[in-house]
Amino acid sequence: MHFLLGDVSKLFSFTALCVLVALAPRAVFAESKFSLGPFLGMHRPVVEDLNEGEFKSPISGMATIVNFQDDTQTQERIYIQNPLPALGIGANAGLELQWAYNAKYSVIVGGSSWEASSSASVQGPFAIQGVRSDVITVRTATLSYNEFYVGLRRNTVIVPDKFKLYYRATLNEIFDIDYRENIAFNYLNGPAAGVNKSVILETQATGVLALQTGIGVEFFLLKWLSFSADASYLIGLRGASLQENGDPKQDFLFSDNLNLWLPQRIGPESSNLEYLSQEAANKEDYRPLKLNFDGWKLLFRINALF
Repeated sequence: MHFLLGDVSKLFSFTALCVLVALAPRAVFAESKFSLGPFLGMHRPVVEDLNEGEFKSPISGMATIVNFQDDTQTQERIYIQNPLPALGIGANAGLELQWAYNAKYSVIVGGSSWEASSSASVQGPFAIQGVRSDVITVRTATLSYNEFYVGLRRNTVIVPDKFKLYYRATLNEIFDIDYRENIAFNYLNGPAAGVNKSVILETQATGVLALQTGIGVEFFLLKWLSFSADASYLIGLRGASLQENGDPKQDFLFSDNLNLWLPQRIGPESSNLEYLSQEAANKEDYRPLKLNFDGWKLLFRINALF
């Protein structure tokens, strides 16, 4: 569905641009200029529920401990605190087309991809197959998205053949949102010594709309080549819910005698990603997660004018 939303948005925006070109007065079109160029920059979205919620969720649950001398069993609480650092600045790369239909205004159409990741590891006790063991736990998380946008740019200061100062506003569709988390357990001793167990979560979200406004400067290097830098802020119109068909994939067995409460699960009623409370009282103490992509962007672009 998110691929479909992205394709529809691209078609709509491209059609709108074609209509503007077709309806433009012949004299204006004759003086217009196009520019096309790649850009590279950074975006640091807020994503509070991820950074302050799911990333700080523990690995919890219950383990059955077996006393092999008298064959008795006891239940022992599992609690591994392995918080992930907040997602930092992620790389944002893409391509942008501009049509300057007069000296002050330009139509903007573009697309880009963004990705950021976080990882952490900790060593501690973690029972398996009824025996207390030592394990190294490694958590890795990656969040990515694609976006397509259309908007306007207005030049406020123009020094011919030298530079322009401008502000810009775009309507963005963020789509193909993917979140992946991997938890690896490397057992150091006990019956599973040398064995690696893992939990893999892969979720996606449908497209969300956002507004982006900012300011920038464009320097002309040659008649047909320029360099520009933009600073802008992205504001999402709503949060995104991550979904997956089924709970996280794991290779723990029934014979491992574990009842795990993982940092995340797919809600049984909502089918959306939920995260475990930091002070979870039971296996149902999960909270809904929404992704908020609000945040600053800084982009650098090379423009070929034609």
